[in-house]
Amino acid sequence: MAMLHEIHHDLPKHQDDHNNYILGSIGPHNVVITCLPMGRIGTNSAATVAARMVSAFPAIKVGLMVGIGGGIPSSGVRLGDVVVGTPDGAYPGVVQWDLGKAESEGFKRTGALNNPPTCLLTALGRLYTKHEMHGSKMPQYLDHLKRNWPRLASRYTWSASLNDPLVPNGQRKKPEGVRVHYGLIASGNQVIKDDKLRDRLNDQFGGKLLCVEMEAAGLMNDFPCLVIRGICDYADSEKSKEWQEYAAAAAAAYARELLESLQPSDVVGERSIGDVLTQISEIVSKLESKMDREQSSESLHWLTPVSYSPQYSDFLRRVQPGTGQWLLQSPKYQAWLGSTGETLFCSGIPSSGKTMLATIVINDILARFRYDTSIGIAFIYGDFRRKAQQTPTDLFLSLLKQLGNGGFALKAIKDLHDRHRYRTTRPEHDEVLRLLHSVVKHHTKVFIVVDALDELQVSDGGLGLFLDDLFGLQKTGNVFLFATSRNNPPITKVFNNGLRLEIQATTQDVEKYIDCKMYQLRSGVQENTEMILRDKTKIIESTQGIFLLAELHFNALVGKTTLKSIRSYLDSLPNGLDPQIYRLVYDDAMRRILDQPNEQRRLAIKVLSWLTFAQRTMTWTEIRLFLAIEPNKANDIVAVCAGVVTIDAKSDVIRLVHYTARKYFDQTKLDWLPKAEGYISRTCLTYLSLDLFEDRFWEGSDSELKSWWWDRYLGVTKNGSKWIDGERTPTEIDLKPVGKVMEAYEYASKFWGYHAYTADEVDQDILLFLRKESKVRSSWRLLRNVPPYPSTEIFGEDNVGIRAAAYFGLDRVLRILLKDLGNGGGKPSISTPLTWATYNGQQGAALVLIENGADVNEKDSYGQTALLYGVQEGGIGAVLLLLNNGADVNAETPSGRTPLTFAVERNDLELTQALIDHGAKLNSRDKGGRFLLYWAHNEDMAELLFKNGVPPVMFD
Repeated sequence: MAMLHEIHHDLPKHQDDHNNYILGSIGPHNVVITCLPMGRIGTNSAATVAARMVSAFPAIKVGLMVGIGGGIPSSGVRLGDVVVGTPDGAYPGVVQWDLGKAESEGFKRTGALNNPPTCLLTALGRLYTKHEMHGSKMPQYLDHLKRNWPRLASRYTWSASLNDPLVPNGQRKKPEGVRVHYGLIASGNQVIKDDKLRDRLNDQFGGKLLCVEMEAAGLMNDFPCLVIRGICDYADSEKSKEWQEYAAAAAAAYARELLESLQPSDVVGERSIGDVLTQISEIVSKLESKMDREQSSESLHWLTPVSYSPQYSDFLRRVQPGTGQWLLQSPKYQAWLGSTGETLFCSGIPSSGKTMLATIVINDILARFRYDTSIGIAFIYGDFRRKAQQTPTDLFLSLLKQLGNGGFALKAIKDLHDRHRYRTTRPEHDEVLRLLHSVVKHHTKVFIVVDALDELQVSDGGLGLFLDDLFGLQKTGNVFLFATSRNNPPITKVFNNGLRLEIQATTQDVEKYIDCKMYQLRSGVQENTEMILRDKTKIIESTQGIFLLAELHFNALVGKTTLKSIRSYLDSLPNGLDPQIYRLVYDDAMRRILDQPNEQRRLAIKVLSWLTFAQRTMTWTEIRLFLAIEPNKANDIVAVCAGVVTIDAKSDVIRLVHYTARKYFDQTKLDWLPKAEGYISRTCLTYLSLDLFEDRFWEGSDSELKSWWWDRYLGVTKNGSKWIDGERTPTEIDLKPVGKVMEAYEYASKFWGYHAYTADEVDQDILLFLRKESKVRSSWRLLRNVPPYPSTEIFGEDNVGIRAAAYFGLDRVLRILLKDLGNGGGKPSISTPLTWATYNGQQGAALVLIENGADVNEKDSYGQTALLYGVQEGGIGAVLLLLNNGADVNAETPSGRTPLTFAVERNDLELTQALIDHGAKLNSRDKGGRFLLYWAHNEDMAELLFKNGVPPVMFD
């Protein structure tokens, strides 16, 4: 706008046009200016905005895409320069780097983008000649901006404070020194902030790239334009906003000078874009629809990645037909449905079937109102193992996500996402609650089902806060709350004023369950079912209202081969409810497992070891890959594990049957599974050592593998690899490195060291693996989410085995490897392993490295010390160890950030105070002019900083 000769009055626009326009003129040309909505980037967003503009101004002849981009330093581009996209050989001015497909010889780009309009290329040639002869007018235009728009001057004009890390201080760019480069611009939908990826792309285009950006490829085919980019960063890990405003102004100044060189007669010969783009409305509609779906999915996933739908599907599959009808037909349930928004609270003893009944209620509500979009339905399954994902704020975010499926709710969620996008912040609890109240009011009714309230976190009062806010939400008058819990007095007291039901396994439900399971008994036993049916009473009496016991008792009967053994088991059941009943039942299950033949027993112990000690939820496919089991053996696994394991076919998750089983094995794992950690670590190391996984194995003929790795690195998909066939299940015989095979490889890469850390007698296995440099290098790439480059330069020095041992804190192994290194002669640096030990909070490994001469202040290729990494990710113990051994508390990154800024941004009060106590500077600022207070995101941190004398200034 500041570059226009004249600014014209606004014109009315269509109500569905969400663009904002600035009208004016430069020389003889009328100009329309618009920009992407705040927070929206990418080729689809740019295409949508351009299509709307052409629809509003169909007489537009040509366009300029003016903005900022990342420079390719090896091509001589520096910060503050301007890059203009012009054709180069077979390439148009802009190439879309992420459009293509993987083939055996590499990633092949598909499709082609148009060249800029001829009249603009003619004007470019004319302007280039003027620059060669007389120089550019860009400094003059920037000076004009400084004089006529003084409020913009400090941000959009050149300043001596602008620092280019590739230009020595004595050679800094002067205002008159803006350089213009002509050549290729790479455009895509992914932010590039990795210098290795940037250079890799440049290599793929023959070293001809000058700039990377994120919008131009969306325009070039449907919007005849020229792309002009001011260079604001180098597309590496040090991306910052320091140069953005100046770079944008420089690009705008060049655009003005270009339009002044554009002859009206040249433009007259161009067809209007409105004529070129037939069916504009269809293009706009398709682009907007596609972008809206993508943005909606992105915003909902940003709220929370947690979904309770897989649990619902799993539990619904296990519901026996006809059970739970007593609840649905009860007067209290019917009264609840007919109310104006009340609460129905169902409590019961552990394992009485509360979760199954909650699932039956969810299914009933979904069926009743499946055609009524005005009614919102949301549900939560409490799980003590998901404590980190079930804080009060997380729970309300999940409710918001489930209710935000369209209309007002979805728009409000997108707006919330936009407000937090740039600062990468998360919404505060009150902010989430306010939005949820607004969303609820836009529904005629909202049903919320919360199962297992007692398993939600309570240690910090979180459950009380959640319930208080949930009841507050209910006061809107249209919220129906159904909740279950074990008999917990503090919880049940809260629900005294609402409808209440006591849950227990009814005789009818247990009978239906047993009747449905009779076919599982051995054939010789089934011939005498009349006699067995008479014994159902014994099972029912022994359950005492606990449905899980009926299931476990029947699983015990399945393994019996004679009527005598069945009768003996039934006679051993207690008549009343024994306080230790679960322990007795699971003890019996383990005895049955151990009484099996050797092969079945070993298989069951292996499966239970994985499910008890795994670092995350495991899939059935991963388990069978690690155990070399055929894919059709799921039922056999459940059988050999005596029914304490369940496999959900839909989600592919394998887990223990109930939280009581998890609790049992947590308490007894060292008794039943004393060698589990050693077994799992050896299995992971064996898997990682397969010939399949040599260093750079992705460079082989399997293009799907390369696509999987690139997708994972770039975050192309959120729910796994999009190219995986859902019905394709690789076996250990067909070890094709795709999909689940790679997920198993990823688990082994990420967690083998954590299992080895607590295991006994695995040091030799670890050493054997860590001395296989190529295998370790491959797993390290995946562990650290490194892109699949063909070169190994990203690792710096060799000895990646030492690095892995340091990262996982394997002190004994680390000492041996360091001794081997010393025996090899020379004294290679071991400071990089120190960085990884500190980064992962491994204080013991860090001490070993320091004792062996690691330099605590050595910087890596990114210009960072071990302390800088430690304050970003590690624990305070490792940080204090570095400080006490001479680490520079005021070390700076290339962008000028200190350890203290990272501790403040991390909101770690203890770490922040420790750094201050060790002499951290309180008044430093980074190269973007940001003081310490800028990084504080809550009142507690700000108060701590003020208490220590930090000045109340955010920017210079």
